[in-house]
Amino acid sequence: MSAGLVNLDIKTLAIDPTNPQVLYAGTANGLFRTTDGGELWTRSDAGITANATGNKDIKALAIVPTEPRPLYAGTATGVFKSEDGGGSWSDKNTGLTSLDVRSVVIDPTNPLVIYVGTAGGVFKSATGGE
Repeated sequence: MSAGLVNLDIKTLAIDPTNPQVLYAGTANGLFRTTDGGELWTRSDAGITANATGNKDIKALAIVPTEPRPLYAGTATGVFKSEDGGGSWSDKNTGLTSLDVRSVVIDPTNPLVIYVGTAGGVFKSATGGE
């Protein structure tokens, strides 16, 4: 069940709340997605910026609980948001004074409110990261 994820440092996992066959795995070397419950994994990190060593170090993942999108990724280079299930990503770093993002949490009562934990503190967005 680890096809495509052999010998990777898995740092975080997230499951699509509307489809348990869709999972995301954040690794020190990028983001991977499966749509078949883990049988086959494919890279899914287009648009996420690599760190100084060339890795896309994914440290945290969060999915809006009421729908499969958007998806947020916390990385060594900031927070990124995908509106298409991980197909493409854009950075949402405006206002962050530390880009070493270690956790991302979505308010369960308001999906526009997200909290980002970084090496420099906790940040809040009331606009879905915009």
